[in-house]
Amino acid sequence: MTSDTILHRRQILEELLQEILSTVVTFEHDRIPSVGRPRTAGHVFLTAFDGFTPSSRLVDEVLPVAVALELASLQSTVHRQALESGPSSVTDLTHTILRGDLLESSTFEVLAGYDAPPVRLEQCLERFTRATRRVQEGYAIVSGVDADGQHSRSEVVQRLGALTGCGIELAGTLAAVDSVSSELIRRANTFGFHVWYRTTGQSQQVDTTEISTRPSAPSKQLDSLVECWPSRSRDLVDEQLTAFLELSLDYESPDSIADLPESR
Repeated sequence: MTSDTILHRRQILEELLQEILSTVVTFEHDRIPSVGRPRTAGHVFLTAFDGFTPSSRLVDEVLPVAVALELASLQSTVHRQALESGPSSVTDLTHTILRGDLLESSTFEVLAGYDAPPVRLEQCLERFTRATRRVQEGYAIVSGVDADGQHSRSEVVQRLGALTGCGIELAGTLAAVDSVSSELIRRANTFGFHVWYRTTGQSQQVDTTEISTRPSAPSKQLDSLVECWPSRSRDLVDEQLTAFLELSLDYESPDSIADLPESR
């Protein structure tokens, strides 16, 4: 049943994302890589919301927030690829930047339009903005754009995985949880990084001197994350995220490409 739940959520997320992307992308024959899948931030958010509000609210109510997290992930990916590939012309670079900007504006439009009490929504926007900035900082560091260079590998990991931790923050905010442990967020960031690293083939982009990159690393980070979860819903979170990870590692392949509908 848990695997069915994750598959159902994956299908809904993909359908909602494609619906939005079909109106956002205004360039003929645009193709956006499916990096951002397996939709880690979105799935962690939905699981966390389940964990914070067991049996009291339908998770479908908060799907727009999961979509916003995944749009942000996709926007960061588009800009990262521009940094790494070095477009062959100014036109290509402008095309990529505009595409990323369109995704970013759509991301905030989706989140800002979510039906939540104003105070809660303001808190969500604040935390979401901070997380997206941290991811962009992480990509700038690994792409060599950040001239500072004084960053430990653990700091880079926390930045690159920030949207996953943000998913837990947003779930806690919408569930009216008094406070979410900073250690829980840190472990979620680490988990998000390792799933990203394992499923997107980024071994050449990150200095892993201080990071375990064994195939078992995502599972170990998941265990660490679950261990930090409040005990009352730990089993639920463990079951859902374990199913998510198993399905994701079986399903995903680096460099997979998703076609978007042609613009009208």
